[in-house]
Amino acid sequence: MRVFLSHSSKHKPLVREVVHYLPEHVRPWIDEKQLLIGDSLDKSIKDALQVGTDFVVLFVDMSSATSTWVRKELRWALEHESHIGRTFVLPVVLDTEAWELIEPAEFRNRKYISCADFSEEGIRTLANSLTSHLFAWLSREAPSRSATPPPDPLQQADQYLLDMSYEVRRATQRHGKANPLPLVQLYERLGRNPNLRISSVHQMTDFLLRLRQHGYLAGIVCHKDSIYVEEAYYRWKSTANEQEKLLIAKKAIQFIDSSMVVVLDGGSTTMYVAREICDGIRLRAWERLTIVTNSLPVATDILKTAEDVGLEDNNDIVQVLITGGRIRTNTLAVVPVTGAVTTDFEALLEPLAGKALSFVGANGVNWDEGFTTHDNPEIKTKRAMLRHSKRKFLVIDPVKFDLKQENVFAGFDENIEVITTRTGHVEEMERFAAKISQTSTKLIFAD
Repeated sequence: MRVFLSHSSKHKPLVREVVHYLPEHVRPWIDEKQLLIGDSLDKSIKDALQVGTDFVVLFVDMSSATSTWVRKELRWALEHESHIGRTFVLPVVLDTEAWELIEPAEFRNRKYISCADFSEEGIRTLANSLTSHLFAWLSREAPSRSATPPPDPLQQADQYLLDMSYEVRRATQRHGKANPLPLVQLYERLGRNPNLRISSVHQMTDFLLRLRQHGYLAGIVCHKDSIYVEEAYYRWKSTANEQEKLLIAKKAIQFIDSSMVVVLDGGSTTMYVAREICDGIRLRAWERLTIVTNSLPVATDILKTAEDVGLEDNNDIVQVLITGGRIRTNTLAVVPVTGAVTTDFEALLEPLAGKALSFVGANGVNWDEGFTTHDNPEIKTKRAMLRHSKRKFLVIDPVKFDLKQENVFAGFDENIEVITTRTGHVEEMERFAAKISQTSTKLIFAD
């Protein structure tokens, strides 16, 4: 996929950073890289914008909104959009005041991605969101694009690898180190998809090697004749089972009230809880809310929301406390540094004992042992969150049930309340309910 990035020179460093986090199959066009000395600017940029480009991403700030050159690029892009009969220009707003100056005025009616946080994490989040929207548009427009000239072979190869990586992740999501998926079974599952065209286990293992080389199998381990998820990375975990996670999050926030201390674990389902909290902040649903988290995305979203609605530092709506320590690359959670006392999560939670409401994620629920996760430093944090909370909620999407990971961090006798869904998983939920009926664990269904 080729994307033209229209921006002001002021934010060229920002655009370079966004490009750094885009996946390999998104090929950006930036003038400083593609233009040669002596090129005609008008002709070169107009041709680049209108020929062979899938989308134009317009970065809107005060400089670009008033730039004659950016306005020219936008005019060319909208002309091409009218010609091809589909959405072609996608806005990213860096300054909401600048958005009101964009011409033509009807362009301001479009939905846009907003970015006001220019930290490394904010830029990474922007790149991830942009990637998701780009591929969502490609999926929506696929039927209308069928009559266009065929894509180049390299683009087809990149898309094939991406499609295959999605199928591998879907097939392995319930398989950890303790219950790996045999490669023969993976071949049988992938072989049911006619678009993948895999003719043998040997051919499939060659493709798995290519996927790993391209970085598409981060967190997935191939060992001898099996494959399993060692750690579900934040980028692709956050887009899995979205509807279930949204339902869980909407149910979770019903237990939040003003003056509460809310502890949010790092993870994809708790991220959905955080987003629902952000909506509540916009609506002024609570007062004097304290959020304690070890998740950078959670903290970033809540603080950005507070800024968007004009809250001052010492406001009476929400405050955010975050632990110190090492940031895990895969989950983006903060964990204690080995041997360091001052970064321990316990120190932050102990004064809140008996007051906190916690929402903790899990990577698996084992029928015989309890709630499990991978062998990583987050185990200690999860246990601390539960130990120091008045009410202990585990937010778990239904695919995690009957799945065992390496380490147990909580049992069924700890007065835990599990928020999940049952649609499409009725049998698993009935088995789980029967298993825990004589324990202190309580099931709360969000559907």
